[in-house]
Amino acid sequence: MHDHTLFNENNGTFYYCFDDAVEVIFKNLPNPIRFKYTWEDVMLILEIKDEYYDICSQHLSDDTICEFPIEIDEQKLRDYILLQTGHNDLEVDEADLIEILDAELAYFEQHGALRDAGEYLN
Repeated sequence: MHDHTLFNENNGTFYYCFDDAVEVIFKNLPNPIRFKYTWEDVMLILEIKDEYYDICSQHLSDDTICEFPIEIDEQKLRDYILLQTGHNDLEVDEADLIEILDAELAYFEQHGALRDAGEYLN
């Protein structure tokens, strides 16, 4: 797991810290979901999400011309996370996963790293 430097509209960058993101996620989850998953479970979900983003960006080379941020198919992202969590003996309901990913948006919002439509600035 690697923390990242990402962009925001105010000063240009912020440091994405996985531990801080998990803390914000738990603060923003509905109680039934908050008590259903552990800190480690949510951390695993974020790590798998980060892995998926890495896979999606690996096909880009220095001479590739594309717009950023890279478009991510949200359903494919969720499918990948659900598959990988299953391989790690963690069963996650898709509805719960959506709640967890939505709760992560609060972390990005705190750092000014969201556009109006809820897109990450990266």
